[in-house]
Amino acid sequence: MGLAIIAHAQLGDYDQSGWLGAKIVALVVGGFCLISPLKPPKPFAPNHLWLWSMACLLFGLSKVYTLLVLRDVLTQSLLLGSYSIIASWLFLHPRSYQIALRSVSLLTALTYALAILHKLNADFFFDQSSCAVHGFEISVSLIPQGFLTEHIHLLITFLRGKPHIAATIVIAFEFSLCLLCLRRSPWVWLIGAIFHIPLTLTIAPAFGSVMAVGWGAGALFNLSRSRHRLVSDHSRQRVVLKPIGDRKSDIRSSAFPMMVVICYGVHGALSPYIGLEVQHSAAMLSNLRVDPKCSNSFVFPPLADDPYLYINDMEFGVIKSARLERRRERVLQGLWSLSALSTMQKNWCIPEQRPLRLSGEYRGEMFVISDLCDEGSLDSLYENSPSPRLEGWQRFQKNLGRECHQACVH
Repeated sequence: MGLAIIAHAQLGDYDQSGWLGAKIVALVVGGFCLISPLKPPKPFAPNHLWLWSMACLLFGLSKVYTLLVLRDVLTQSLLLGSYSIIASWLFLHPRSYQIALRSVSLLTALTYALAILHKLNADFFFDQSSCAVHGFEISVSLIPQGFLTEHIHLLITFLRGKPHIAATIVIAFEFSLCLLCLRRSPWVWLIGAIFHIPLTLTIAPAFGSVMAVGWGAGALFNLSRSRHRLVSDHSRQRVVLKPIGDRKSDIRSSAFPMMVVICYGVHGALSPYIGLEVQHSAAMLSNLRVDPKCSNSFVFPPLADDPYLYINDMEFGVIKSARLERRRERVLQGLWSLSALSTMQKNWCIPEQRPLRLSGEYRGEMFVISDLCDEGSLDSLYENSPSPRLEGWQRFQKNLGRECHQACVH
């Protein structure tokens, strides 16, 4: 897990303003995980298990902070945070290591299952802009120019015309990985490498290493099950395999890690379809749309209450320029959220652009903001929101347009 944390800390997100503390925590905890021994402590020596627990807890809390305060949009951040919370619990309950390993493996399998659920939509299967086709395009871009170029071009042209074939292949890979994680099969390493390496080299540089934590947990679980106490029954001259631990105590001690798994799964499965959030639900590269006008899921009905914010008009003070007009057009054509509007307030409020006037619609009600740069200008919109006021909680994609069919959005 230490390698996954360090790889995660190399993402460009950590170079943003305000992320330095989170990056230091990630690098320190990742390094500690790599070099700290797991042997029981000697008398009067530091308790390494306790230190491991505190380190994992610290990293887990840092991920909660980035998710709710620093506009972290990555599902892998929530997944790593969940791993870390379970690991922190494990090192305080070392005899329950099998339960923790199984829970981490289940989290990984759930992530693949959630990704499949969100990909069951019309655009992923039938639109030329399907993220499945985009995935094939970026994968073949790794092949050197001139090597089977004509055949590759024919393949991509074919998939663009029949995106359901590309979608079926992607879902077959994810289903296989989900099943292999559940069965804790060593084949997950081969299939996972085939699936994740192209993504690692292009658009998801750390995601494969994060998922590999779950693969490794499954392998360790299998290894631990094979290490039983051998009790010799001399009267019958046979060897009896006796599992370590008591079944009832195992069930009682499994409550916390399994609660983490259940919460992760329920959140990921339902949050897009109840209007809570689309980010952090494993809906990346899925073409999923939950705005009522463009809702495309095969499984869930359209939302009755639109969670997106629509800006119908915008004026930049008294200064006019072609650049500001292009910016205005992008704003009017996009879907917005309150956290994105808060970001706009922080980044665009300069004296030359004031007053920054906005008008639009949010949750079925019209709004007018005379100057976005005024303190408290967003208070009425937040009061109309059912979610808590967390301006750094990026719940929805920030680069979606009002048009239903558009290029794949990560």
